Amino acid sequence: PNLKGAENAIKADVHKLTIPLSVSETHSLRNVNRTHEQMLDEVKSIVNLIRQLPVDERPVIEGALSTAFGCTIEGSVPEDRVVELAEALMEAGCDEVGLSDTTGYANPVQVKRLIGKAWNEPGGGKDPWGGNRGNDGPPDIDEALNKLKEKFASFGGGSGGGSGASKGLLPVALLALVVIWGLLGFYQVDEKEQAVVLRLGKYSDTVGSGLHWNPPAIDSVTTVRVTEERQYSARGLMLTQDENIVEISLTVQYNIANAKDFVLSIKDPETSLKQATDSALRHVVGSTGLDGVISTGREQVAVSTAEKLQDLLNVYSSGINVVKINIEEARPPTEVKAAYDDVIKAREDLERLVNEAQAYSNGIIPEARGEAQRLREEAEGYLSQVVSKSQGEAKRFTTLLAEYKKAPEVTRERLYIDAIEQVMSSSTKILMDTEGGNNMLYLPLDKLVQQGNTANLPRGSASDSQMVDRIANEVIEKLQRNSNQIQSERRR
Repeated sequence: PNLKGAENAIKADVHKLTIPLSVSETHSLRNVNRTHEQMLDEVKSIVNLIRQLPVDERPVIEGALSTAFGCTIEGSVPEDRVVELAEALMEAGCDEVGLSDTTGYANPVQVKRLIGKAWNEPGGGKDPWGGNRGNDGPPDIDEALNKLKEKFASFGGGSGGGSGASKGLLPVALLALVVIWGLLGFYQVDEKEQAVVLRLGKYSDTVGSGLHWNPPAIDSVTTVRVTEERQYSARGLMLTQDENIVEISLTVQYNIANAKDFVLSIKDPETSLKQATDSALRHVVGSTGLDGVISTGREQVAVSTAEKLQDLLNVYSSGINVVKINIEEARPPTEVKAAYDDVIKAREDLERLVNEAQAYSNGIIPEARGEAQRLREEAEGYLSQVVSKSQGEAKRFTTLLAEYKKAPEVTRERLYIDAIEQVMSSSTKILMDTEGGNNMLYLPLDKLVQQGNTANLPRGSASDSQMVDRIANEVIEKLQRNSNQIQSERRR
């Protein structure tokens, strides 16, 4: 409540002014940052402002007590506090006081009890939603007998005077009436039904399928389909625990468990069922976050709502059995759906990126470990190879040393020949210097081998060894010719 808002309402020429006041002081402090005393002072200021108007221009002042049946912050709210605040609003000058169920905590029994307590009216065990049955019961038995007596008297000829023929028809008429009355008492109950029998307005019996008889005008029979599974759909906007609004549509499947309670305990059971469903659903949704209602906990919300609804129906002895509740749709209101879809998309992108990073981590780490293991094994193999080779070279050197000590000249010559052979085996050209001369002999072994192959190609009979011998002989002959030529030149 605020004085500025009241002034604007007066300018708008409203007929009724509602001033909200939260019963939960914690809720009031969180929403408007005011205590009960501050709120009541503001109410008195508004009332004084309205009383300055002419009587015919004054709007009706209603004090609305919100969270009167429960609060999401404090939980249950003491009923005495509700009564005290209602009296305080009336003393402040309010014309009316209303109770509001802001968070969906209320149930019909609580509403009936609290209203009776606030206005000093006992509950009296009345139907919590429909009140007493009033004059809907069976007709008065004395009135029914008087009417029947009048009908019988009409067959007697009025004042007692009449012919003998009229008097003779009276037993026949009475017998016919008795027969018709008896025939009207037969009724058939189907396999899917049960019949609730009231005798003189009081419960008498519940009968099953088959042919039955009850005295007309004395017993009244109401048949109920007990095995038929019924359903109804509902939709509404509700407040979640994290103070978000969600739109929910659901279907309730139910049947009749007790025909007597269904007929006698509540005036309009199906209307009561719908109102109890709305109360139970608001209670469960008000205790659940938005994500739980829309996605992850939708099934649990349906189960909890069914249990809460069944508990309420059992309290009222409604005779209704809740089979299942299906939440067909749970989504934010249309006005904010686009923003909520963006949030969902961002959350999905986050999960996707986390999964991709995890997949990359799962792939790169084993690969790096494998590469490290391979390098480690290669290093160990190289270490083993170098050590083994070093040990072998050392052992070979030791063996050669022993042989060298036995025959130094032979061993030295052998080592020289092995070294020259190893060097010359990979060379295709040889340059030879002649002793005592300035000439250098060039031996193109690759060309000589190529010529030898070309010369022997048509023959096809020379082997590799023969070709090598021939080349060696040619080299030796050439060396001898060169040596002889050098010696001849020296003699001159």
